[in-house]
Amino acid sequence: MVTVSGDERQSVQPPIDDAEVATLAKVVGTVAKGSSISQVKFELFGSPDVRAGSMLRVGSGNSDVFYQVFDGRINEEIALTGGERAYVEGEAEQIGRWDQQRGGFDTHDWVARERAPVFLMDSDEQAPVYEPAASEMMVGNVPNSNYRVVIDTHDLVLYHLAILGVTGSGKSFLTYALIEQCAQQGIKIICVDPTGDYQRYLHDAVMVPSTGALRALLNSNAHSIGILETASSERNPIDQTLEVAQVCLEWCKAHRQDVDVLTPRPKVLVVLEEAHLLVPEWNFNPTQNLRDNVNRTAQIVLQARKYGLGFLVVSQRTANVTKSVLNQCNTVVSFQAFDETGFDFLKNYMGSYHVTALPTLKARHGILVGKASRSRRPLMVRFDDQQREVRAQPAPNMPIPAPAPVNADL
Repeated sequence: MVTVSGDERQSVQPPIDDAEVATLAKVVGTVAKGSSISQVKFELFGSPDVRAGSMLRVGSGNSDVFYQVFDGRINEEIALTGGERAYVEGEAEQIGRWDQQRGGFDTHDWVARERAPVFLMDSDEQAPVYEPAASEMMVGNVPNSNYRVVIDTHDLVLYHLAILGVTGSGKSFLTYALIEQCAQQGIKIICVDPTGDYQRYLHDAVMVPSTGALRALLNSNAHSIGILETASSERNPIDQTLEVAQVCLEWCKAHRQDVDVLTPRPKVLVVLEEAHLLVPEWNFNPTQNLRDNVNRTAQIVLQARKYGLGFLVVSQRTANVTKSVLNQCNTVVSFQAFDETGFDFLKNYMGSYHVTALPTLKARHGILVGKASRSRRPLMVRFDDQQREVRAQPAPNMPIPAPAPVNADL
């Protein structure tokens, strides 16, 4: 089934050409029993280069349905000779049909045909060319393929985003790229940063150490990205976070236009780095006053969308972030993770099947799901590499304009 001799190629009319032989060589197995609408199981032929994240194609009607490998196991059965035969069975989750207009995958609503050939989609296979809209951004590829993955930055802001995973998995660099893309769209960015890393890598950012500097940034035509380093103040980071959220909400309300009522326009994105320090769960919060302030911040997140205010939550400790905020995040990117308590939260977004893959994800690989993704189903993504130089000098403070002089009566 996967090899064709020279005589066989000439025995049919028209003869089988090289392109068709190459296509047949991509057959890695056939659809097996136990497949469902959301998942396909397949018996593997030989030893093809199939791994977690690999993209598969199964014909259905006049189009193709795509799947992504997440698991495999060795099974045994009784052979015709009476002995046992070992074989490998793979499991792949449905990605869906490619929607050229959408720029992503749409859900397919029926099960694959039993014994249908399963084809491997690799870097040799061409993918449709998609030109992203002004509000869209290409962030990576389906692993080992040429299919690009697209995020809509407007949906990212308006419906909030959580980026989760262990240290070194790729969270911060993805966050930096998204911040810069949003800034290019005219969206103001306020980064609440306990780490000190943001000003090192965001070269166009300014520091906003005070409420006056924050308001100046929001009203500025020259600056779009501001950073508040919580360590530079003696105030608790929870209190600083609440103040930033309040000031940004007030500004968004003041700049809300009539047209924004029916169709909210993204205006400001607040980035909460190490969110478990800024909006922690109540049992990780030391005092009742600080717990109340986290609740106030969560209330702002809840009503933020209609005013064009968004939140980007970044954390390596999913379980320690208040779920009152995380549950408002309609888009989630999860990199490698090991926290069983955090898995319980993530299962509500992507299901247990994808969550079981999180501990074995490679660096810069993550599961993307939610409103901002142009694909409707969870998708493993190999996020793009980035070359970022450390800023040579500290970021400057945001200049605060002097108050306008008052004309005296003559």
